[in-house]
Amino acid sequence: MLALLLIACGSGASLDELIERADRIVLARVVATPWVKGRGTELSELSVEHVFFGPEERHLFAVARDPKERAPRFGLEAGHDYLLFLESIPASYVSSKGGVRNVESILQGAPLCAFGPEPTWKLLDGERVLVPKDTLTSAGAPPMVECTEGELVERGVLVDWLSRRIERSMPSISVTSSSPVGGPLIIRPDGSVTGGSTTRLEPVRLAALWERIAAERFDELPDSVGAPNGPCLTVTSIEIRHLGRKKVVHVLGGALEKLSPTERAPAERALRILRALPHTGS
Repeated sequence: MLALLLIACGSGASLDELIERADRIVLARVVATPWVKGRGTELSELSVEHVFFGPEERHLFAVARDPKERAPRFGLEAGHDYLLFLESIPASYVSSKGGVRNVESILQGAPLCAFGPEPTWKLLDGERVLVPKDTLTSAGAPPMVECTEGELVERGVLVDWLSRRIERSMPSISVTSSSPVGGPLIIRPDGSVTGGSTTRLEPVRLAALWERIAAERFDELPDSVGAPNGPCLTVTSIEIRHLGRKKVVHVLGGALEKLSPTERAPAERALRILRALPHTGS
């Protein structure tokens, strides 16, 4: 029986926010906690038991987003199993701080992820998970039993329920900008829109948008495309969650004349997707 804990990314985030932000949601066992020389940073080596969302890699490393968030309060303990909402980060996130040089030798090509400071959801008796009070408040939440510390949910029920909750959160689109003006544009699976020129896309228009995204082969685009229009760089990021994965493309600008023919084609594809979205004023 797995000893289940849940660590979430981001202080004060709702379950929906955790799901939307995560690059990976996994059930994993901590098999080792090697320390990175030169900084006292504890990496947790994970053996993934089950992938709820994200790539299917079975060997990962995780580190606390804040170096102060280490054991015993925030560390992951070897020999225990956790349900983790993780954000993918480069090895340089660790190695750039404190002159750490041996991160790559520990990772040996395995992905590195970060977890945040949310309270843990802990399996108390091998069968039930202790969930912080009022966390699972949406309609259709799994059966819970109140206790002094929070609410108890059967492990198997919670895992099945969370799987369905994640599946219902896709496909979705989020567009953000490095500009301080305006907020994100979000399009949810039911066509509801936040931050756009409309509050809802009708089924025909929503289907046409997804057809445009497929036609432009969004999944094949590089991580960044385009070129700045002027001396100030404003990056527009398109994030799409679909078929159990998240893909993000950063558009650096629409100055296509600065690009080579090879670079120009993917930039044009990304820009056509942006133009198809219901931005304010579009």
